[in-house]
Amino acid sequence: MSGYDRRLSDKLLIAFDQTCEQQDVEAARRLLALLDFLWQRDAGGTPERRGSVNFLLSARERFRHLVYLVEQRNRSAIAAAGRREAYRPHILEA
Repeated sequence: MSGYDRRLSDKLLIAFDQTCEQQDVEAARRLLALLDFLWQRDAGGTPERRGSVNFLLSARERFRHLVYLVEQRNRSAIAAAGRREAYRPHILEA
C-alpha cells in the first residue's frame, strides 16, 4: 500500500503548494475548496480536530498572497502594454 501512506488532505496540500508555485490561481482555488470541504467534513467538532485548522489557515493566506501577486503582475503587464501603445507612431489614414 505504498500509495496510501499519506492522508488525502496531505496529498491535496502538496498539489495546492505546487499550483501556487506555478501561479495557477484557478487550480489553487479549487484545491483550497477541496481542502476546506475535507476539513469541515472530518472536523466533527472535536477539540483535537479543531486544532488542526492551522494548515487550512496557512493555505488560505498563501492563496490570498498568490492572488495579490498575480493581480500585481497583470496590472504591470497592462500598464506596460499601454505605455508601448502610447509610444507607437500613429499612421494617419487618408
